[in-house]
Amino acid sequence: MVKNRTSFACIRLRTRLFLLETSSRPQREKLARLLRRFGYKITRQTGSHMRLTSGIKNFEHHLTIPAHKQLSVGTLAQILTDAASYLEMTKEQLAKDLFG
Repeated sequence: MVKNRTSFACIRLRTRLFLLETSSRPQREKLARLLRRFGYKITRQTGSHMRLTSGIKNFEHHLTIPAHKQLSVGTLAQILTDAASYLEMTKEQLAKDLFG
C-alpha cells in the first residue's frame, strides 16, 4: 500500500511540475512534442483543441488536448491515463518516461 501512495505522489509531483514550468500554449505543444516518442502526431487543431493520433498498435488511438489557459492536474492525469492504457503501460511509467 505504501508503494502505491509513493507512486501516486510521484506522478502528482511530476505533473504539477510540468504544469508549473510552462504557460498555456507551450504547455500543450510541449505535451504533444513529448508524446511524439510514443507515435502520437498532431492530426488536426480545431478551435481550442488539439487532436493527436497514434497508430503504433494495430489500431489508431486519439487524444484530445484542450487549449485552456492552463491544463488542470485532472485533465493532464486523464490524458496520461488514456495514453498509458493504449500503450499498455502504467500511468506511473508513462509519466516517468515523459517527464523524467
